[in-house]
Amino acid sequence: MKLLIGMPSLDYMHTDTVRCLSDLIIRLTKNGIPFDLDLESGTLVYKARDRIASKAINEEYTHVLWLDSDMIFSTDILDDLMFCGKD
Repeated sequence: MKLLIGMPSLDYMHTDTVRCLSDLIIRLTKNGIPFDLDLESGTLVYKARDRIASKAINEEYTHVLWLDSDMIFSTDILDDLMFCGKD
């Protein structure tokens, strides 16, 4: 698995999102799951999404975890999504 965590935003991130992201990074690191984090900011969020998607394609990531800058999520979000068996 080659994982890219992509987070487009306008320019800021909610405190709870930072906490969730930090916890997720700690869990991935402890479990030896390689990942990269791409935080793209700008007033045109769709362009930030395009830059993240282009990176994922160009650098041959097998999985992209899309997160929003105002999301609250569990550290086992990746496990839950992988369990579904979807692309």
